[in-house]
Amino acid sequence: MISQEAEELMLSKLKMELGINAVNKMTQMFKDIVLSKEMHAEFVKNPNNTVEDIELTSVQILTNGNWPIDEQVNC
Repeated sequence: MISQEAEELMLSKLKMELGINAVNKMTQMFKDIVLSKEMHAEFVKNPNNTVEDIELTSVQILTNGNWPIDEQVNC
C-alpha cells in the first residue's frame, strides 16, 4: 500500500501543476480517508463495539459530491 506521505506529496505536485481547483475533490477525499481511519481507531477502542473480538461495525466518512458513485445499490 502506498504511504500517506507519498499520497500527500503527489497531491501537492498536482496542485502546483494543475492548480488547487483541479485537485480540490481529491484533497477532500484524502482528508475523508484520514478522518475515517482516526474515527475507526477511536471506535474500536470502545469495548462495547466488539463482541468476542469481532467488530460490530466500522466508520467511514464520505463528503457528499466528492466521491464518484458508479451505480446505486438498493437496500
